[in-house]
Amino acid sequence: MNTRGILLLVAVAALLAGLAALVYVSSRSAPTVAPSERLFPDLLARINDVASVELSGAGGQVRLARQDGAWVLPEKAGVPAVEARVRPIIIALAELQTGEPKTRNPDLYARIGVEDPGEGGTSTLLTLSDASGQTLASLILGKTEWISSNQMRYVRKSGEAQSWLLEFKPDTSLDATVWADKTLARVDGSRIRSVVIRQPTGEEMRLTKETPEQEHFAVAPMPEGRTLRSEGVADPLARGLQQLNFEDVRSAGESLEGLVTTITFQTFDGLTVTMRVVDEDGERWATLTAEGDEAERAEELVELQNRFAGREFKLATWAFNNLNKRVIDMIASTAPKPDDPLDQPIGPVLDVDD
Repeated sequence: MNTRGILLLVAVAALLAGLAALVYVSSRSAPTVAPSERLFPDLLARINDVASVELSGAGGQVRLARQDGAWVLPEKAGVPAVEARVRPIIIALAELQTGEPKTRNPDLYARIGVEDPGEGGTSTLLTLSDASGQTLASLILGKTEWISSNQMRYVRKSGEAQSWLLEFKPDTSLDATVWADKTLARVDGSRIRSVVIRQPTGEEMRLTKETPEQEHFAVAPMPEGRTLRSEGVADPLARGLQQLNFEDVRSAGESLEGLVTTITFQTFDGLTVTMRVVDEDGERWATLTAEGDEAERAEELVELQNRFAGREFKLATWAFNNLNKRVIDMIASTAPKPDDPLDQPIGPVLDVDD
């Protein structure tokens, strides 16, 4: 073989050796990353079996149960829950994948909030169960951390040592009222025919319209010689059921004793809603009824009756105050106008006999 051939073989050998070294270095510098796995691999297939969602921790306890195809809060008189809040937490748990592994040392759990839930701790235990009470998933939720605008959370599967930092965004509030559908009524003010407000003293004010087209409500009884502050001064009261919500709810019959204010709404289409309100240590608690044998909107009537039955509702103070009006609040003031300052004497008034 001539010199040129030998040099070519040497160059090829050197090139192959360099490529082999590069492959070796690359394999050493890029560690193998295990593919993500679902934390609860069987949950997605059984997601429709979830019948209970429970959150518990030092800050309280919330239980959501599925009844007749809807989510309710059994400990809050079975009031409906906001499904748009419940579903995301179930789906997120079913799709949850392992993230960045963190400590397995129980002595360090409290630092990231994944210690076993108990008195004095900060963790929250999230448990999904089926209708028989069998646990489908149980996760300990720890502290939240923001990384590059992503909301991350430390978690640990119940009964396992490994903790994780992963993306988990659903609301996990331990305040039951956060999960409740706080709607009481949605009756448009244009439908209202009359409003009667009866005070605990027996004093009564009646607002009425003869037809839906009547522009403003008439107010009675009107004191002789008095006028309304304005033609439409009573109109806002007719909108009292238009966006009526509650702050809290409990089973009926727990207490609700005391002086009662009664407010009754009647619509042109046959619906009557009556609200009985008492002042309980500064809180306004109400029971409501819906009636209407000839109501044109039968489905609405049944819905309201189901919502009101067996429950007492805490109203916001401002909402009750907006409804709790008397005739004196509707009429123009008769306070005498101040005398013309030019008619007033200047200086001390002296007795002419002095």
